[in-house]
Amino acid sequence: METLYDKLKQYAGDGYIPFHMPGHKRNAKKFGMGDELSRDITEIDGFDDLHYPQGIIREIEEKAAKIYGTRSSFYLVNGSSSGILAAVSATVQADKAIVAARNSHKSVYNGITVNHLTPYYLYPEVLEFGIMGEIKAKQVEQALLETGSRVVLITSPTYEGIVSDVETIAEICHKNRAVLIVDEAHGAHFAFHCEFPKNAVQCGADIVIESLHKTLPCYTQTAILHVNSERVDLEKIKRFCSIYQTSSPSYLFMGGINQCIDYMISDEGKKENQIYLQELNKFRKNLKKLKNIKLMDGKSFDYDISKIVLCCKGRGTFLYKELLEEYQVQLEMAADDYVIAMTSIGDQPEWYEILYNALTKIDVELESQGCITNIYNQERYDIIKAEIDMKPSEALESDGELVDWSTCVGRTAQEIIYAYPPGVPLVYPGERFTEELVTRIGENRQAGITIKGFTDGTGEKVLCIK
Repeated sequence: METLYDKLKQYAGDGYIPFHMPGHKRNAKKFGMGDELSRDITEIDGFDDLHYPQGIIREIEEKAAKIYGTRSSFYLVNGSSSGILAAVSATVQADKAIVAARNSHKSVYNGITVNHLTPYYLYPEVLEFGIMGEIKAKQVEQALLETGSRVVLITSPTYEGIVSDVETIAEICHKNRAVLIVDEAHGAHFAFHCEFPKNAVQCGADIVIESLHKTLPCYTQTAILHVNSERVDLEKIKRFCSIYQTSSPSYLFMGGINQCIDYMISDEGKKENQIYLQELNKFRKNLKKLKNIKLMDGKSFDYDISKIVLCCKGRGTFLYKELLEEYQVQLEMAADDYVIAMTSIGDQPEWYEILYNALTKIDVELESQGCITNIYNQERYDIIKAEIDMKPSEALESDGELVDWSTCVGRTAQEIIYAYPPGVPLVYPGERFTEELVTRIGENRQAGITIKGFTDGTGEKVLCIK
């Protein structure tokens, strides 16, 4: 079968004169840009249309569905965010309720807002070092009984790689006639090796959204949406994917998705994936030798071994900066008490040796300094349950006013305020500022945790409903 990526490469050398968009006219030399420009086209004859696929795009999406074992799979060029918005809009009737994990990506909150939904939140357990844990199946069952909602949305794996029991959650959802949407943005690699957790498609989720670019060899912004059951209206999914994606989809991105999936199932891809996992497991084994830096290696939960979560109380930011400034190692993120290093099939084996040697030196340095433990406070990371006064959409449509931070207790928020990382909202539009919440935000700020979202930019005033 001809791939879109190969077709683009062939077209680039065929000599066609481009009196069509885009304006660079594939003239990479003239504008000092890369060779990829020669394959950057628009919807021209022979290349099909993402929003109405009848030719090669239809063929490669159908091929993806066969590879993943789904009912249908849809290429996404606006990232997982567009897929999450489409999934929420296609499955939840406007003005109804949705059961959603509180540690969801902001695109979930956007979906709740634009569809005028009433959220019912599922709160993950907060593990040591402030790491968000899994969503429990019993929480989902209770939420469905209390709300009568027909849609559940969870994130699995989390940013840190923790995986929920999607199989049991799917069974509970289906028993209660509910659709399960799984934001599996960080788990696109699960399908390609048994050493990773089972992916949400295999576990019976109805809709699964994956960011190929996060953990596979693909362009930033590429993703895929899988529909995995007859409970989902395919025509609605198509309609909303079209609404939330650009009308000028990148053929480079689509060709990249095609190339990425084909590579992962090829003999070469399987061989390289095996080499990657061998090196990764050796690296993880070495990391366990460190004395003051602890590798997250859960015993009571399932997790993704590709995420290297290194915990050190009170020294997360130090560890991150030290690796960057002294050893030229750029990690994914830093929290107060841990850092994340993301690995993938794209890694060079020597990178693991460089990182391990750097960590070994830092570990000795921490030994001589003594790890700071007195600023670590588990209660600081516990999620305060939201007190919801009105739907987010109603709050955003209401008149607002800036209120002094010291006087906002009892008022209803009109903006989102969150600690970063991990980015979980402390308060969202339509939720009430309680005494406990205001105290927690103040404590976090005093402890040096970054609090974002204040409209006034200083944190002295907060936007509330009049």
